[in-house]
Amino acid sequence: MNSKPLPDNYRETISAFNHYADQYLAYFKDFKLYQPSYDGLLQAMGNSHQTVLDIACGPGQVDYYLLQSRPELQITGVDLAPRMIELAKRLNPDCNYHLLDCRAVDSLNAQYDVIVCGFCLPYLSYKDMKAMLNKMVKILNNNGIIYLSTTSSDEPDGYQTSQSADGRTYVYYHDIDFIKSQLEKAGCSLLKHEQIVHIHNGKETKDEFVLVQKLKRNDFGSSFTFVPD
Repeated sequence: MNSKPLPDNYRETISAFNHYADQYLAYFKDFKLYQPSYDGLLQAMGNSHQTVLDIACGPGQVDYYLLQSRPELQITGVDLAPRMIELAKRLNPDCNYHLLDCRAVDSLNAQYDVIVCGFCLPYLSYKDMKAMLNKMVKILNNNGIIYLSTTSSDEPDGYQTSQSADGRTYVYYHDIDFIKSQLEKAGCSLLKHEQIVHIHNGKETKDEFVLVQKLKRNDFGSSFTFVPD
């Protein structure tokens, strides 16, 4: 169910994530640095927010955290690394996980109250990132919430290696202000933006966390337009 052929750097990135999926889960399952951002999402969600799509869900660690507070959530997750999907199903057996290219999330033919997009954008090209933002808004219900995290840096895009895992990933550093402006142009209101600076793999890393809510059509009238791919 892939939307189109994978570029070589995408394929190598997915292979690396698939290879160290077990290490990824062990490291991030209880990674306390990110938990306040999940709490922010939970606080923004109302009782009517029941259906969740987790894009590039990895081993399901975000879903696991959300379910501790909201066990009634109906969560669907997609990822293109088979081992990540296996681990997610094991960690959260009541959720629905699919092996799927994130660029084809609209092929699920469903609408969601909440979309989680945790550190997916850094592995998408500018064109695919921009298209992903549009697709997320289109499949989000009115008053729905998008939680996304990404990484910013003055460093150039390129391959990265990890001190704790084999393989390498290709990282794109997208401008966070551009991301926020695209979501706002597509009819979303910014709820929160937080930056966390920490050391990862011996380098300073700037992680960005954004929460937006999709406005009802009559809340923004004729100003609502999706940004072209």
